[in-house]
Amino acid sequence: MKLTHFLKIIRPLNLIFIGFCVWFGGMTTTNFNKLLLGNSQLLLATISLILVAAAGYVWNDFCDLEIDKINRPLRILPRNLISQNEALIWAVILAFSGIAMSFLLSEFYAKLLIGFSTILLFFYSKWLKKKFLVGNLAIGILTGSSFILGEVTLIGVIQFSTIPAIFAFLFNLAREILKDLEDLEGDSIGKRQTVPKKYSIQTAQKIIALILSLIILFSFLPYFLNSYSKIYLISIFITVDLVLAKWILDLLKNAKLDFSKMQRMMKLDMLFVIFSIWLGKVW
Repeated sequence: MKLTHFLKIIRPLNLIFIGFCVWFGGMTTTNFNKLLLGNSQLLLATISLILVAAAGYVWNDFCDLEIDKINRPLRILPRNLISQNEALIWAVILAFSGIAMSFLLSEFYAKLLIGFSTILLFFYSKWLKKKFLVGNLAIGILTGSSFILGEVTLIGVIQFSTIPAIFAFLFNLAREILKDLEDLEGDSIGKRQTVPKKYSIQTAQKIIALILSLIILFSFLPYFLNSYSKIYLISIFITVDLVLAKWILDLLKNAKLDFSKMQRMMKLDMLFVIFSIWLGKVW
C-alpha cells in the first residue's frame, strides 16, 4: 500500500527517538521525579517537532534523489514508490502541521525554536549540506536542540538540558562525518564539499577520533561540577567511554571499519548517555 511508503519515508524510528529527546529534556526540569506524560504543553512540543523533523526527512530525500540513486537505492524515492510531487506535498503538509501546532505552545522560545528548526532543516537539505562542515554542524545543532525544546517548553529558559544537548551535538557531528565517509561516491555527484572529499578518508577519520575524544573528556565534567552522582560516572565510563576509546584507536590505526555500522552504533551509545544521566539524577 502507498500509505506504507508515506510512513516509511519519514523514518518512524528516528522520529520516536526525537520525541524521546524532547520528553527527556522536559524531564530534566523535575530532576526526573515526575514522568510528565500528561503535560499537554510538552506533548504539543513533542508532536510539533516530530512533524517538522518528518517534513525534513521527506524534503531531504526530495533534494537528494539523484545522489540516493547511488548511496541509498532502496529508499522510497529512488525506487519510485511515491512520486517527487507526492513527496513534496507530503513534506509541506507535515511542516505546516508542525508549525501550526507550535502556535498552541505558551512559551515564546519554544515556538521560536521550532520555527528555527523548520528553517534550518529546509536550508540544510537545499544548500547547507553542500558546504564544508556547515551541514554537519547544522544536524548536530538540530539534534541537541530537541533536548532544549523540552525544557524551554516547560520553564522558558535553558538550565538542565544543556549537558544532554552538548552530548547530542558532539555525537551527531561525528555521525554526520561518518555518513560522509559512507556516502563518498554519491556525494561526488552532488558537488558536496565534505571532509573526506576535500581532504582524505584518513583526515576525516582523525577528525572523528578527535570529536569522540572530546565526548570522553566532556563526560567527566558533569560529575566534577556536581551535576550528577558517582553512579553516572561509572555508568558512562563503562557503557560509553570504553566503546568510544576502542573506536578512536581503530580510527587512528586506519583499521578496516564498517562506517555504516559505526554510525548506527552511535545512536545506541547516545541512549547509554541518556541512561547514565538518568541514573546520575535518581541515584
